[in-house]
Amino acid sequence: MLGRSAVISEITSITADSVEALEDEIFELKARLQREALLAGAHRPVGPDAPQAIRRELMPLRYAAITMRRHEVPELAALQTVVRLSGRPQQRLFADADSYELREAEARQEALVESLHATIAAGEALQNEVGAHAAWQQSTYSPTLGCVLSVLGLCSVSFDALAFVQGLQGDSGALAAAVRSFFS
Repeated sequence: MLGRSAVISEITSITADSVEALEDEIFELKARLQREALLAGAHRPVGPDAPQAIRRELMPLRYAAITMRRHEVPELAALQTVVRLSGRPQQRLFADADSYELREAEARQEALVESLHATIAAGEALQNEVGAHAAWQQSTYSPTLGCVLSVLGLCSVSFDALAFVQGLQGDSGALAAAVRSFFS
């Protein structure tokens, strides 16, 4: 059977493994974006599929890290309180070995909270990088898209004018009236 401090230490270790896995996944996404950027070259943005896929995978990881931080920071505060209690000479709940193990668990929990902060910051930085690539794509492709849309608009107006003129050709009096009304 585990002692009081061993249970706390075991819980901290399990949580630390989860945080490490989250951190690894976020850094793998960052590495993937960097590989895509290298493949695209220095003068072109990353293709549109890679940033969208990375963003889809990143969001649940960021939310998980933020949720974990919401739980781990209060747990750290509670653990610090238990460590202070175990350090009092008049307490009889924890032995000296338990107090030492609790201090180790407190140090691991502090490192875990710092790792969560770093993971969340890395996720935010990656989200900003993905946003920058999306903005670069938009600035690169927007002028081209604007030109294409302008040509399509011009064609549409030309076809409408052609249809109008063809409709008026059947009635030459109406065509002359339309021309006079246009220029008056």
